[in-house]
Amino acid sequence: VIVETLAKKLGPGVYTERNLLISSTHTHSTPGGWQQYLLFQVSSLGFVQEAFDAVVSGVVRSVVRAHMALQPGSLSLNSGLLAGANINRSPPAYVRNPSEERKRYETVGNDTDHIMQLLRVDATDGSPLGMFNWFAVHGTSMNHSNDLLSGDNKGYASYQFERAIAAQQGRSQAFNSSDGGFVAAFASTNLGDVS
Repeated sequence: VIVETLAKKLGPGVYTERNLLISSTHTHSTPGGWQQYLLFQVSSLGFVQEAFDAVVSGVVRSVVRAHMALQPGSLSLNSGLLAGANINRSPPAYVRNPSEERKRYETVGNDTDHIMQLLRVDATDGSPLGMFNWFAVHGTSMNHSNDLLSGDNKGYASYQFERAIAAQQGRSQAFNSSDGGFVAAFASTNLGDVS
């Protein structure tokens, strides 16, 4: 549906299943009923067309905005150890993994992956355009009593990072992604029992 809608807005073949990657953050504070898998529809009591339409509309709007802001630039990738920022929620279950699995993390935090990766996007003049960050933290900072929509810890990190860059660039910190400003995306990696 997203590719079909983009074809209507930007022309056929501009974005296809072969050149469009859609990713999202992981949170337990979003509306349900929009995914097309039965297990994810149980909590919303089935498919909800209104929720599906809102997700499609938001993704399409974001892709169109990004398309209109396309410009030459460069990418750089870095990774490093970020200790003390995540924990294993179930150490007794973790120790039941094969020893080969557990050995992968002995030098980086014992029972949790502490490697953070960051892909930076800069304009040709060196000014920052955006970044993608990957780190193993589950988006479950909001507890079960929360009944509001939330990007959880990943969404809050994006919000704060974008405000900080806006301040550095002398732009309003009341960030509006349609102004072509810096975009920060914090994504999840291997979650499992990681918080």
